[in-house]
Amino acid sequence: MTVEFNQFGQKLLFLDRIWIICSTWDLFADGQSVDNCPTLELFDIERRVVLRILKSTAGYRLSFEDSRTDLDGMVSEVTILAPLDHDEFAVFAREFADFDRWW
Repeated sequence: MTVEFNQFGQKLLFLDRIWIICSTWDLFADGQSVDNCPTLELFDIERRVVLRILKSTAGYRLSFEDSRTDLDGMVSEVTILAPLDHDEFAVFAREFADFDRWW
């Protein structure tokens, strides 16, 4: 998984290998085209990484969260919240719709 945010003159580049259950991916990808589905979540099997889309009449909001704890108990958390306009959401949704699923 690669997530890149450029905001406030800063760049966050998140790279990780995660496992996502096929049905979780399908619900997230297919739900983007359903108007009556206000919240979509994509998460790995450990639920450490969560990508969330919140839909409302006012527009869209993207949430990305990652949380890790190392062996010594040090915790690292990242949360990004960003509004998306209709065009940005359309690009986002198209990327998931065009993803070649093998299942």
